[in-house]
Amino acid sequence: MPNRRSLAQAFAAVLILSFALALPMAASAAPEPKDPKKQTPWGLYLTSQEAHDMKVAEGGKVLFVDVRDPIEIMFTGFTDVVDVNVPFMLADRTKWHAKKPVFLMAKNSDFEPGIERALKKAGLTKDAPVILMCRSGGTRGAPSAKMLDGKGYAKVYV
Repeated sequence: MPNRRSLAQAFAAVLILSFALALPMAASAAPEPKDPKKQTPWGLYLTSQEAHDMKVAEGGKVLFVDVRDPIEIMFTGFTDVVDVNVPFMLADRTKWHAKKPVFLMAKNSDFEPGIERALKKAGLTKDAPVILMCRSGGTRGAPSAKMLDGKGYAKVYV
């Protein structure tokens, strides 16, 4: 018959395991966007607070990427838990947008290779969770995630 100490240890182990299994579900609590353009193949969505909490909890096991152009970051700043800036779109400072008073933006052809290099530098593989962050959540986040689709990434959050 097991003693109280072994029962307490077993209970503690079950409790810890339950918490560990629940953590990923809690981290993806943001609702799926209604707009299909803002949805991703992985269906993994985080609020800004959840992204921050996930990175703080998981540390070096997660790659947190700011996908905004460096010009935008210069004016708006970014969180100190971001690992790297890999812009999805880059401002062409030599061309003005025809309809808006902004620089013309073009997709960064080095985006996916940049993510891959950042993973390698962090000692991670494409199996590691990747969080993609932009200012609005869906304008660049979802399109940048879609650029990684079919390239071996296991978990991409926006």
